[in-house]
Amino acid sequence: MYCKNTLYSTLLKNFVFPLLQSCTYLNTAYVGPMSTALQNFRAQQEEIYLKEGDHYKIKAYEDLEHGHAVMASFFNASRAQTFGVFNFSTGIRWVLDALPKNYRFLTLEEDYPSLRFAIEERGFSTAALPISEHLESEIDKQLSTGAFEVLAFSMVQYISGYKMDLDFLKKIKEKYPQVLLITDGTQFLGAHAFDFNNSPIDAVVASGYKWLLAGFGNGIIMLSDGFLKHSLWSAQQFYDKIFTGHFDILATASIRFALQQLEEMDFDQLLKQKASLTSYFKTTLQEHQLLDSRKISQKQDSSIFSIPGDEKMYQALLDQNIRCAMRGSGIRFSVHFYNQEDDIHRLVDFLKSYKS
Repeated sequence: MYCKNTLYSTLLKNFVFPLLQSCTYLNTAYVGPMSTALQNFRAQQEEIYLKEGDHYKIKAYEDLEHGHAVMASFFNASRAQTFGVFNFSTGIRWVLDALPKNYRFLTLEEDYPSLRFAIEERGFSTAALPISEHLESEIDKQLSTGAFEVLAFSMVQYISGYKMDLDFLKKIKEKYPQVLLITDGTQFLGAHAFDFNNSPIDAVVASGYKWLLAGFGNGIIMLSDGFLKHSLWSAQQFYDKIFTGHFDILATASIRFALQQLEEMDFDQLLKQKASLTSYFKTTLQEHQLLDSRKISQKQDSSIFSIPGDEKMYQALLDQNIRCAMRGSGIRFSVHFYNQEDDIHRLVDFLKSYKS
């Protein structure tokens, strides 16, 4: 059961999101709101650029090294194999370009379009599995054929919120150590605890503007030693390809700042707050028979939920100032640590009263 505590009032004092005061915000899976702290930080950065010009860019390379150290420390990744990037879409393309062209990919049918397009654009041979209650056994069955060098997937599915089980992925890696696990972490990083070096994942790429609350134009790549053994590029070559020439100094500094903020606010406690609310949200939707069987049976929940709904219902939600997103054949809702039980009650009250 979700219980309020003093953590939320502390957040309001130290981690303020003005948007939350004007609507019921259940749309972090689409865009994370900006905090006043990040806005102030970005304004200070722009002030430095205004006054220093070229010196701002010169110093940016030193700040970039600090940013990479913060990212690597936050996720327990190798500093030399962690890179700030513009977003997931560009980052995944760098990762894929580093792989031999004859590698064969096992993917998921409903996965994020940018991941699927990036693989298809490069002409890799692919096969796709539907997301079902039997997904784990189907992945195991396909990999057992020896027909694939890469399993590529989103850790959390952007439409349904289906979350891949890290324990399952560890078993897959132990069973098929030669298979690379490459994942889109955009709906995962910042929403769940993650220890990269102690995970089975070989490459994680993610944008920072959702659950990491870092604003637009930034993201992260983390690579394992195992990935670099397959890669056509070294870690230094990755760095050179990403940062030779101009990069977005403000955006890269923003993800560093956002991660430091999460650390200072005790990220583990924030996740406990979110997990408690997620459990309450799931139970409430279940009571109203609004969850599909895949979500009900999951051992570990993401904070993304999709319910049946059409464009008319979506517009009605927006008219009630409840922020959400149309995805696939349903309407998607998501909760983060700053949400409250009242947000869920407001949504449920709407669902009870809504008539198509």
